[in-house]
Amino acid sequence: MDLPGERVQFHKLAESFERSTFRAPAVILRGLYEAAAMFILSERIDLFDVNKVTVNKNEEHYIVIRKKVPTTLAGASLFGSPNLQRLIGKQQDTVAQLLARHSEPRQFLSDLINHLERLSVHENANARDNDLVKLECRKLPVHQYNLLLKQFEDIGLQNLKLSKDLTRFKIYIQDVSGRQHTMDCQIPTQGNSIYPLKIDIDLPCQLPALITKTDIPTAVANVKEVINDHRILFDEMDNLDKHAFILDPASPRREHTHRRLALGHHCSLHIDITNLKNPRSEPPVMQLYGAESRIASWRDALNRNLSSWNTSKSILENIVNTLEISQLPQKDGIGDNAVANVECGICYAYNLNALDQNSKQTTLSSNPVPDQICNNSSCGRAFHHQCLYEVSLVLCL
Repeated sequence: MDLPGERVQFHKLAESFERSTFRAPAVILRGLYEAAAMFILSERIDLFDVNKVTVNKNEEHYIVIRKKVPTTLAGASLFGSPNLQRLIGKQQDTVAQLLARHSEPRQFLSDLINHLERLSVHENANARDNDLVKLECRKLPVHQYNLLLKQFEDIGLQNLKLSKDLTRFKIYIQDVSGRQHTMDCQIPTQGNSIYPLKIDIDLPCQLPALITKTDIPTAVANVKEVINDHRILFDEMDNLDKHAFILDPASPRREHTHRRLALGHHCSLHIDITNLKNPRSEPPVMQLYGAESRIASWRDALNRNLSSWNTSKSILENIVNTLEISQLPQKDGIGDNAVANVECGICYAYNLNALDQNSKQTTLSSNPVPDQICNNSSCGRAFHHQCLYEVSLVLCL
């Protein structure tokens, strides 16, 4: 059912939109249909004024002013989209004062836009201040920044990854064997100097304290020297990781100087390198794990051949020769259960700590790998001490 005067009043609404001078590209918050409904249903078209206003050059809003009387804006009501109501909702007292001050909608809207834009500028400034608060809390003298940038140039920017505030940076170092090492550096969080540096790098030894107090190129040179001092160790460990089934650590790092090697039939050999700079010069500390019936022959071979350790051969070759086996089992080549089952016979996991992390538990075991061996020749399985303890508690109930 058509309402009286519907077509005439809608055309007047459209003409009002077109006459508006407050235009800009932006997000259009839709009050058009609300305004149209007001015009269609109202018998007093002169009490309404429809305009399109722009705030901050990027937010476009339709606003409807509903006057109490045609000659003044005092006591008028404002209508629009939820976003427009959000903008002016906290400024009701100010809006009321602006309405009382003006009789013409255009003057009122001009003052309203200026007020909203000032508020927006203040809010944006506060947001930027919050984003930069950490930077402002860490200001170094200009000459210190110049020194820092000069040292970066000496190292080579291609070897660096910098944080935005220059307080943290990574330096990539390549050793003589082509391996890449990452040196994580941080300048002090307090004081007016870039020294002493906080240096973190994956190495099997502690860095000398003096390194952190020297300039960055010198620190890099010293770290390179430490890396190259352990080149043979890295070569030996890489060779083991490539040609053996490594049970522990699950993800070997440069700092790890131990390995647990699968031997098959639920047996393993744990080795710990003691001479880090010349690991071939002496046998590592070795311990066999497994059922006594399985490891007895290996233990005898180990005791018999340990004195014949050949310093000219790799650790891998010496282990094979010492145990009198043809080769160490490799993970890719394991197919039968007799060799593959190195996990705990109760929980069917190898590393308890990895299991706890996957299940988001926080308690870490002091003995994360199975080291309790069943000597029954028909079993020979390894078990976690913790798993055996928990099972014994259940059996005692």
